[in-house]
Amino acid sequence: MDTKKSIKSMALIYALLYFSLFLIFYLPNYVKEINELVEIQIKTPYLIVRGVMERLFQFFIPVSGASLVLSTSGENNKKALIKNSLLLCLPLLIYSLPYCYLYALSLGFDSIEGTGISLIFSAIGIAFQWCHVLLLVVVCRFITARCVASGEASENTSESLAESSLIKQSFDFSLALPFSVLVVSLLELLYNLILEIINTASFFIEAGGTYTLNDVIDIVFTYVFLLMTMLISHAASYCIAKRVERREGDAEI
Repeated sequence: MDTKKSIKSMALIYALLYFSLFLIFYLPNYVKEINELVEIQIKTPYLIVRGVMERLFQFFIPVSGASLVLSTSGENNKKALIKNSLLLCLPLLIYSLPYCYLYALSLGFDSIEGTGISLIFSAIGIAFQWCHVLLLVVVCRFITARCVASGEASENTSESLAESSLIKQSFDFSLALPFSVLVVSLLELLYNLILEIINTASFFIEAGGTYTLNDVIDIVFTYVFLLMTMLISHAASYCIAKRVERREGDAEI
């Protein structure tokens, strides 16, 4: 499997993830029968599932995308790095185009105006996601190169490990690839933590002294969930990057 096929395959997976996320939003809100079922019987579980999937996808996709770019781009191949990062961001359109269009209609814009608004905001979303992934890749390459040069991480990987040991290997940070994916995961965790701290501070400022114990438990759970999301995304992203790296290595033989 060459690099182009690997990127296209991952882009297809992202497209499916975004499509499933859109369906989770669309069906309960725009299909009458499902809307009635959700509102009457399962509104709270629905909101929890939707929120969990949104947070998980928002974390996993940039991390796995950056990890895949790192494992398939040549050390000095900046053009491939930029191109592959963009290709992995394009599936966001599967979600953003119809979502922004429907949101514009809900605000009273007509179909033509809604289409224009959808295109504009979708383009902004793609640009932001592209910069997001590129920044993860660039910073990770810099940190990893420094650590390899200082001997903190090895460029060699142990090919004797069985396929079933990939998850275990993802936490062997003496090796370059799992260390690189860890750096990407931690950078994404830091980004999300900053956003969550801002949200938490805003909540306490607005709530004053009226917040409850349940509010505090929800906030603590959010941070714990964020940490768990990082660990899951790290392991999954490493497994994806390592499998692609092995296939491409076999193809070159």
